[in-house]
Amino acid sequence: AMQMAETLRIAKLLAMSVFITSGEAVGVSQEYVFIDRPFVPGPIYEASQSLSERCRYPPAVGFTVPAFLYSPARGAEGPSASSRTGGVVLLHECMGIQRYVLQVAQALASTGSFTVLVLNVFRESAPQMTPVDARYVSAKALAKEAEECMWKMQHLDWDAAVTDVGAAAAYLARSRNVTGVATWGFSMGSALSLLSASYGLPHVAAAIAFYGFPDNKTAPGAGRLFNPTNVRVPVLTEFGDMDPFVGFSSPSMASYATRALTQARSVTAIVQHGCSHSFMNDEAWARFDGGEHVNETCRHDGLHSALKFLSQTLEVPLRQHASLADGAVAFAGVHEQQSLPIFVLALAGIGVAAALVFMSLVAANRSSRS
Repeated sequence: AMQMAETLRIAKLLAMSVFITSGEAVGVSQEYVFIDRPFVPGPIYEASQSLSERCRYPPAVGFTVPAFLYSPARGAEGPSASSRTGGVVLLHECMGIQRYVLQVAQALASTGSFTVLVLNVFRESAPQMTPVDARYVSAKALAKEAEECMWKMQHLDWDAAVTDVGAAAAYLARSRNVTGVATWGFSMGSALSLLSASYGLPHVAAAIAFYGFPDNKTAPGAGRLFNPTNVRVPVLTEFGDMDPFVGFSSPSMASYATRALTQARSVTAIVQHGCSHSFMNDEAWARFDGGEHVNETCRHDGLHSALKFLSQTLEVPLRQHASLADGAVAFAGVHEQQSLPIFVLALAGIGVAAALVFMSLVAANRSSRS
């Protein structure tokens, strides 16, 4: 009887450890939310009759902006689970929401230090249809997407997009009780991040701009609205030294940003060596252009310089290590994403417990016979 009791006690502890481990392994919860914003009836970008159906019938701005929300799940925050997180609004490229942007969101949330919104500025796909990388099946398909990308960026309603950012920052401050909000944009989103900073939006305490600046050629709508002297928050900008987009994201823009953002609380301008445009993207389709985007050193250095900047400006400690290379991205709902590993590990725990009980019964039976 004592042997049976001890076996059951060990089995119980093993099962508990399985459930605890599963909670820590999940790390990040993911939701798809709709954030209220002032109603605008017009399209988010101007229609084009020569491009795809998406561009012929662009979505209306409407009265909400959809977004992926990534939050630290139970176990991700470690011993400081009750501590507040910093808020981050990620802003995608003109291609739309790509997998790598969601990987960045997951990496940030997995530190236990940040709650992250990835805005779906173009409002053009349901959650299960993002990211847009699935459309890039060949170099020809990618070329067509790039043409649409430039159209959307050059005909975007930038003022409406800034309002989206303001609504996202207010949502994080109101609903998630964050310490402050930083914007972090990539390419088109980079220009939007800096433009939003120039509007003096409430709750926005810092801005990160990766390979994009509001100019009058590549992002002319942003360039017309942008006044760099109105940016008063700390700024981090990063550009690749192989980036060919002169005046928008070429390496010379690092020194230009430092000169132009004279009123910013601080400006950190970094040129990543051996990196081209969109250097945070390591998806297979990026190799269609020769592979110069695919550089794990650039991705690693970009992530960690951003983490350091966010930790300092939003005044939150980095509670856990973050990695893009190890970060698998799931696109299921939050309950599906959490329940699968728990279910699998729970079955494993039950199996271990059952095996121990069976072994104990066999041993007890042999003992009684002898």
